[in-house]
Order: sequence, then structure tokens, then C-alpha cells
Amino acid sequence: GVEPVGVGFSAVDLTPLPCGLDRASGSVVTPVGSIEVDWTLEEGVFRYRATLPDGVVGRLKLPGEFEPEEVMGQVERSARL
Repeated sequence: GVEPVGVGFSAVDLTPLPCGLDRASGSVVTPVGSIEVDWTLEEGVFRYRATLPDGVVGRLKLPGEFEPEEVMGQVERSARL
């Protein structure tokens, strides 16, 4: 999911939850531009992509991770589940 944690979407939590799905994508329109997200789960590998507008800070927490990672701009990460 995408959840605002800063005024005017200046910061967002990015917390994808597979919940039995093998892929999902979407966008959130914000006052500073669209946040685009896309992820897939294939053969135990979770692949995540996001695009954040300029100036927006994301806190990305992939499934199985304990601490979020601060991200900005174009984001691509993967993790074995």
C-alpha cells in the first residue's frame, strides 16, 4: 500500500502486502504528482518498482523485512521470500 505520513504527501510509507496475490499495480494521485507502484511474486522472488514525484520521500518495507528503507525517485528492489 501507499500511505501518506508527511504533510501534502511529502513522505509516504510503501508497504506492499502480497496477501495471496502474485502481482499488483496502481497509482495514487497526490498534490505533487502521481505515485506509481508495481510488484510481482514469481518463484519465491518478490520484485517491486515505484516512481515517486520529485521531493517525495518513501519509506519502503518489503515483505519479510523489519526496517524500512528510505527511497526517492525511481525505485527497484527485489527480495527472496
